[in-house]
Order: sequence, then structure tokens, then C-alpha cells
Amino acid sequence: MSEMPNLAGVESGLRHTFADKTLGSLALTVGRPGWGRLEFLGDAILNVVVFATAESRGYPRDRAEQLVSNRNLRKIFRRKFASHTEDTTGDIVEALIGAVFLDSDFNTAAAVITTSIEPSLGLFDPSLLHKSVTTIEQRGLAWLGARGVVTAIVADHLCRVSPTSPKRYYSKTRDGLLGIQRLANRSRELGFASEGDDDEVAKDFIDAHIATIFLRDGWDAAKPEVLRVLNIRNEAKP
Repeated sequence: MSEMPNLAGVESGLRHTFADKTLGSLALTVGRPGWGRLEFLGDAILNVVVFATAESRGYPRDRAEQLVSNRNLRKIFRRKFASHTEDTTGDIVEALIGAVFLDSDFNTAAAVITTSIEPSLGLFDPSLLHKSVTTIEQRGLAWLGARGVVTAIVADHLCRVSPTSPKRYYSKTRDGLLGIQRLANRSRELGFASEGDDDEVAKDFIDAHIATIFLRDGWDAAKPEVLRVLNIRNEAKP
């Protein structure tokens, strides 16, 4: 790159000032060591925020899926961030979300997403999420757990315990931890599902359980429950 990214301009667009400027700068430079970690994590955080907000407000799930699509992320990048970096991929939006999350916390990242990146959703509102626990049907809870909460918490865990690993390691490890057969077996072991339930149904029980905790009590309550239920140890990659 011939010019350094304009982090100040990006911070203005995000409405977030980085305490750790290196995180923000890294998010804007595709291909640097560590960039894939931010993009991988940001993708997961974006999904859980968009899906939870949409579900709590009764928006169609296909609308939520469209909002996190690569096509929409490219549009957001061109509209808000393209003038501040020479890179040209919408994946930078996800990397920026990952950087904000690591620089602050889940609720701050959620606020950035729903005020600066996807304002059409309406503000991220934990109290509204809490109320929605009683109105979202089991299928919706399972969808939110599988597509959002469980995946994001596993991504966060992997990125923290093994911060220098390549993105392919995170993806492969996540996919192994979240395999249908593994989750179905854990569901039966923990008594969420019975032996007569098929694997998809058994897995759905775990996903819905985690989504319920997230909606009712927030990210910090859901994270240890995911690690417990999935039997994930705090071990870094050798």
C-alpha cells in the first residue's frame, strides 16, 4: 500500500475511538498477520447482533440474512470506509467489528453495528432482547443459537486462547466443535434431548438453550454456558 489507512476517518464512521489503535489499523490492512482473526471474529459478532436484534423485533429471518450478506457488506464498505483505505473488500467491515469487539466489549460492538453499520435494524436493546424470550418460538431460538450465539462465542473463545493462529485453524476447529453429531451427543448426555430424538432435534435443544440465556441474561452469561455445554477447555493451540 502506498498510503497508510485513515484510522481517524474510520473511527468517525464507526462512532468508536479505539483505545488500542493497532487493532483499528490492522482491521484496515487485509493480509497482514492477525487480520484474518479480526475478520473471522467480526463475522461471528455481526451475525449474532443482527440476528438477535431482528428476532427480538419480529423481522423476517431472510431480511437478517440479507443484511449480513457479502453483497450488503460491500455496499457498506463502499459507502462508509472505502475512502479511508486502499483495500477494496467488504470483509474489512467484519474485521472492523472484530477490532471494536476486542477493543471494548460485546455491547459496545453491538451498539456500533446497529448505529453505524446496520442502522435500519434499530438500536441494540438488551431490555428488548430480554422481553423477547417469551415471544420467540422454539424454532427461532434454535436458529438464533445456531446461526448466532453459539458460533460467535466459540469464535471468541478460539481467537482469545490462540490469538496468533491463521483463520483456517479457527474455521476448522469451530466446525469440529459445532458438528451436528457432537452437539447431538452432548445434548443427550446433558439431558436436553432423549435417546429417541434425531440428531437435528437434539442439537436444536442446545442451540435454543444457549439463545435463551443470551436473550435473558446477555453475552457474559451465555459464554461460560456455551463452554460448559460444549465441553470446551481453555487450551491454546500447541
